[in-house]
Amino acid sequence: MTNVMVVEDSAGIRKLIRASVEAAGGSVVAEASGESRAVQAVSSLNPDLVVVDIRLEEGNGFGVIQRLRRQLPNLIIIVLTWQDRTQFEPICLQYGADYYFEKSANEYLEFEATLKALMARDVGAVNTARV
Repeated sequence: MTNVMVVEDSAGIRKLIRASVEAAGGSVVAEASGESRAVQAVSSLNPDLVVVDIRLEEGNGFGVIQRLRRQLPNLIIIVLTWQDRTQFEPICLQYGADYYFEKSANEYLEFEATLKALMARDVGAVNTARV
């Protein structure tokens, strides 16, 4: 099973992401609303995948992406945000994100399809094998 961490400042959106992860066959092992808590939790829990927003209660998603990419190079990082793709996707990818989705109806469906595809590949087994 793929273990997922959700880094999002909105409790409602965290709940929605949790439901999507579980529907795809994954398990949410932790949630955080700020950068410091997210980095600490990932260090101790070692999830296979992180879903992160750019705007957070403390710090920001850019910091999360950069710090996690340095610590865990095989970690899959998905950005899910309200921020405009044309402006922010290149920055997120440069910092080490693997995927970028806007919080819109169409892109949320693409996000869910990506989750399902990753879960079907059993990302957890893939990441364990790479370590």
